[in-house]
Amino acid sequence: MEDWKRVKLTELADFINGYAFKPSDWHKDGLPIIRIEQLKNPQAKCDFYSGEIPEYNIIDDGDLIFSWSASLFLKMWDRGKAALNQHLFKVVNFGSVNKLFLKYLIEYNLAELTKTAHGSTMQHITRKDLNKFYVNLPDDMVKQTQIATILSKTDQAIEQTEKLIAKYQRIKTGLMQDILTKGIDENGDIRSEETHEFKDSLVGRIPIGWRISKFEHITPPDAPICYGIIQPGKHDHNGIPVVAIWNLQGDFTNIHRSSREIESKYKRSRIRPGDVLLSVKGTTGKVKVVPSWFNGNISRDIARIRPGEGALSQYLRYMLESSLFQRHLGNAVVGTTRAEISIGILRQLHLALPPIDEQQRIASILQETDNRICAERLDRYKLIKIKTGLMQDLLTGKVRVTVRNTGQSMNRKNSCPASLCCIWAEITDWMWSHRITRASVSKSCQPIASRLFRSWYFNKAKEKIIPKVRFYAKKLGVTYNKVMVSDLKYRWGSCTPGTT
Repeated sequence: MEDWKRVKLTELADFINGYAFKPSDWHKDGLPIIRIEQLKNPQAKCDFYSGEIPEYNIIDDGDLIFSWSASLFLKMWDRGKAALNQHLFKVVNFGSVNKLFLKYLIEYNLAELTKTAHGSTMQHITRKDLNKFYVNLPDDMVKQTQIATILSKTDQAIEQTEKLIAKYQRIKTGLMQDILTKGIDENGDIRSEETHEFKDSLVGRIPIGWRISKFEHITPPDAPICYGIIQPGKHDHNGIPVVAIWNLQGDFTNIHRSSREIESKYKRSRIRPGDVLLSVKGTTGKVKVVPSWFNGNISRDIARIRPGEGALSQYLRYMLESSLFQRHLGNAVVGTTRAEISIGILRQLHLALPPIDEQQRIASILQETDNRICAERLDRYKLIKIKTGLMQDLLTGKVRVTVRNTGQSMNRKNSCPASLCCIWAEITDWMWSHRITRASVSKSCQPIASRLFRSWYFNKAKEKIIPKVRFYAKKLGVTYNKVMVSDLKYRWGSCTPGTT
């Protein structure tokens, strides 16, 4: 890293705090006032200011904003002229650093910078903290630009993925509104009152072949709707898993276990695959279907709904998640300090039930949309991991960027002399453009691009696998000669006696 230097953050930019607006400054017109909420969410409502403020408190497209209080993050502003509120820095870079590179450099060091933050409930970073904080900086502006360009490609891919997620969520919301009130006929079409018969009901107009039922009538007599364990007790590694509210948004893996003695007193609330779980205390309205591999119990904050004949688990899940039913739940909530839905009221609520085959059609269509959303979220997760790896390589000098007479390139020691910077850019560009055009890395770059992918995945595999091999070898009391990671068509692993 002989071509990098250690500098203070404050030697790279001026960090200008936003204006301290008072409620009396808020108006209905003028410049929008940008707070942390508006920086995070473009759709968030904002106040306006029509008076005069210093020019340095006004932001415009291309300005770098640093949220330094409570939520610590950076963003390139792209929504026109606005007034910056306090708790946000306008970062004005000096001539020695590329602005976009500076954004990534601060982002990469944010974890370390956070360690210097003040406050226990509301963390914040001061200018004094920034003045004491040192970062590594490449001397050459072209190198900074190359690095920023590569990282921006991954950001574009992540942003595109987030837009797709939002798109499919809107599609799902629209679908739920239609098919959970109008249904799907035998031809796979959504019904309308112009072409199909409808009738009035306690929950509104529904297709003629549907029926209305109370929740207490869709569960078996021996498994009525109920809530679970009031005091689960301390975690017992040998105990019974007890689902809590936070597990309804996860995958049922990080779950509290109650002792068998405590759990045995709540046999009535035991859950099994296919049961529908609904949060009824605190954060109400969260829904989850118990997966096929899980058995256990539930906490006091959750109600178990076990579908009987005539009701499918996945259909009930989507019905409970629908905006229509969530409004009914909202009306049933009691309590001011901590919201709660009583089991008695829940049992009396009504829902519309199509015939079983139509429930299956509805659930299948909505599940397809869910699967697409999950796939996009997984893609987003992978892209974020790739960006993290790139930042680790590029912003530490592990992968060095050099400028040559024949062009720009990025290389490791003893690496191939080809223009790897261009290849990395093509790879990240591919991650973005593949989502729309299915373009690929150009043929001339494919051999080296392949080696880069292989090297990256091999290193990541070794980081994960070798520590686990050491751990389990020690646990089992065995020794091994070596661990090999190979590039094969199928995912599999083997242990060969006497060799590896």
